[in-house]
Amino acid sequence: MSWTGTAQDLIRQGDVDLADRSFAAACEQDPDDALLLWQRAMSLRQAGRDADALLHRLADGEWPEQYQWVRARAKWQLGRK
Repeated sequence: MSWTGTAQDLIRQGDVDLADRSFAAACEQDPDDALLLWQRAMSLRQAGRDADALLHRLADGEWPEQYQWVRARAKWQLGRK
């Protein structure tokens, strides 16, 4: 099972802390995948936790063209339309 799959299973089980660590491991394994970072940020937000630092990384970072929609969504989430 992938780190992302593990994180999603942990979220369903209610273990947000361990899920976040799994998402962090997935992001570390593939740092150019903005979608992984987005999933991590959204899982934290859904759990009522602060994800602004992750959203700033997405909004302000340099990402491959295929992830520009993720960058735009992060900016929107931060209120920077």
